[in-house]
Amino acid sequence: MKILVLCRELPLPLTSGEKIRCYHILKGLAREHDVTLVSLVLHKSDLTYINELKKFCQSVYTFEINFSKKLSALKTAFSSLPWDVLAYQNNEAKLKISELNQSQKFDIIWINFLSMSGYVNRKDLNKTILILDQHNADELVWANYIRNSTNPVMKTFAWLNRGKVKSFQRKIFKDINVIVCVSKEDAEYIKPQIPAGVSTWIIPNGVDTEYFVPVNTNRKVNAVMLCASMDVTMNIDAALQFAKIFPNIKQKIPDAEFWIVGRNPPKQIVALNQEGYIKVTGSVIDVRPYYNEARVIVAPYRFGGGTKLKILEAIAMNLPIVSTTVGCQGIDTTGMSNIIIRDDINQFSEAVIDILLGNTDIIRQKVHDSSKILEERYSWTSITRKIDFKLTELFKMTLE
Repeated sequence: MKILVLCRELPLPLTSGEKIRCYHILKGLAREHDVTLVSLVLHKSDLTYINELKKFCQSVYTFEINFSKKLSALKTAFSSLPWDVLAYQNNEAKLKISELNQSQKFDIIWINFLSMSGYVNRKDLNKTILILDQHNADELVWANYIRNSTNPVMKTFAWLNRGKVKSFQRKIFKDINVIVCVSKEDAEYIKPQIPAGVSTWIIPNGVDTEYFVPVNTNRKVNAVMLCASMDVTMNIDAALQFAKIFPNIKQKIPDAEFWIVGRNPPKQIVALNQEGYIKVTGSVIDVRPYYNEARVIVAPYRFGGGTKLKILEAIAMNLPIVSTTVGCQGIDTTGMSNIIIRDDINQFSEAVIDILLGNTDIIRQKVHDSSKILEERYSWTSITRKIDFKLTELFKMTLE
């Protein structure tokens, strides 16, 4: 089949959950099909990875944009469009996609994110199958902000944007054949918005189990790690919230340290370095050495959507995890006894303390059992094979 893939960021380098999902699904599709990639580019340095993508893509087209969260937030005050739809606008890319659709006659267009769905005009297409991979249920993300944010400005912005997302979805969804959700929670939430005749697939996030392989190390400190891109609001909130309760852990575990590992930390995160027992790394070339040194991973999320890929990486790296319900949503934790879910802030810190003081042999056995389950459910190899099967069956139906 001929497949066109649309991305709002170049899938390489693998510096965020968005890029990781886009890259592995793109590469998985290219194993069996003729794939063309059209991607926006937020950072000029990413363009050095185009040749790597051309190794498995038939063609790669890129378009640089001046991405600004603040500017698009201001623009959306005078527009009916959601802020991220405005943020990821590029007229040259729209023209190229229209041109490609008319000349190439793609069988399938795989659209990453609601913000890229406006780049496809159904009038340019005939029987082309349109698949929208949401990554996150946009409306649910904003609903969580409204419910959990303590910032009145953020609450108001989220409330307004949620309404715009609902309106935009009504226009877009009627032209889509399949909406992809990463979790049952996202699928259930979005279900009332989906028109009759539009299918819903649940395709979870995954992990590269050949890359994330644990190495036995002599862990020198009781390091508690939060690994996430620090330029994302829900990740910043999680780090700040855990930093507030970390002194409770420090009191009982004197050598405990809190590591915040992730790119582009804002000033309020960088300032945590001054505490002495909190380490903010910023961007790192390879996160695996930090996983190998950490004793426990935390996911203290209060809001957000989709699935946290860092949870899956931690399981692959044989680490125990303490998470809120939101932190591990979309992940089937059945049989994964190394994941402890605590939503109460005091119980959360107590669970971390219990692991740091716990029986090492028992913990190792729990994480080993979980890593075997992970391979079956969440390796990118198994996920992309299932995607290929679904696409093939769907394509056959259009020919009947």
